[in-house]
Amino acid sequence: MEAHKDLAIVLKSIQFEERHRIITAMTQAHGLVSAIARNSVQSKRFGGALDLFAASDWIFQVKPHGELVLLKEAQVRSSFENLRKNFEKYSLASALTEFILRVAPHNQTCPELFQLHANALYALDQPDQETQKAISKIFFLNCYLMKLLQWSGNQPQLEACLQCQTNLNVLEPAIETYSLIADAGWVCPTCKDHSQRRKQETSTQGFINSFFKVSARALQETKLSLRTPIRRLLIHSISTPQEQAELFRWLEALFIYHIPGFDQKPMKSLRFLGLESSLQKLGKSD
Repeated sequence: MEAHKDLAIVLKSIQFEERHRIITAMTQAHGLVSAIARNSVQSKRFGGALDLFAASDWIFQVKPHGELVLLKEAQVRSSFENLRKNFEKYSLASALTEFILRVAPHNQTCPELFQLHANALYALDQPDQETQKAISKIFFLNCYLMKLLQWSGNQPQLEACLQCQTNLNVLEPAIETYSLIADAGWVCPTCKDHSQRRKQETSTQGFINSFFKVSARALQETKLSLRTPIRRLLIHSISTPQEQAELFRWLEALFIYHIPGFDQKPMKSLRFLGLESSLQKLGKSD
């Protein structure tokens, strides 16, 4: 079997039998990869290379027609130690990981997606400065999700109202817009009032056709973030926590509707960020 070398970020680790682990990682050149690390339980063979979030140089072998690659060696390049010491950052990184696990393709090269996730972890790993105490972690999550939707080809239309074409930038920041799931865009209050759609929250069909209230300020801020590298997004958010929570609810709904298989189960890490998955309301369970 030919040996491959790649940079990998650990997304998931589970014990297999008594002595082995199965590691799911985002790699730079091979996309999402699942590997078996033999004799890695209660062993120092791999050091901290198999810890959650760890970025390591892997050497692995690919079995023909096999679902798992065989991890032979792993050397830690970055353990993201500061991220592990802060529960809020750890929870946020866990949320990013849950999303990328459901979006990244297996065994397909996607360097842009790898770079997005790596840069997000790098940004979170930086020590907090005095001027950064009020940073909104939900804002950072929303920006990551918008970039993830952009990468997947499911970026919502943010420029203008879907019906009257009013430009987003001319709206007063506090104005509430009404964002749609199936159409992946938003409408202004006037167009919403004249729409024949009904807001229903009790069924899957109602979920798809429902309006999600999002402030113009949150949309304007997130639109700007698409042109900003993820490493530079740890700044103060001008949106309120409530506005960011509303925006998250819409973005998650876009993933649920537009990404096949995304709605298999609720996101476990969101509760540690004070967020509730819309999948709970759709009757999904762990």
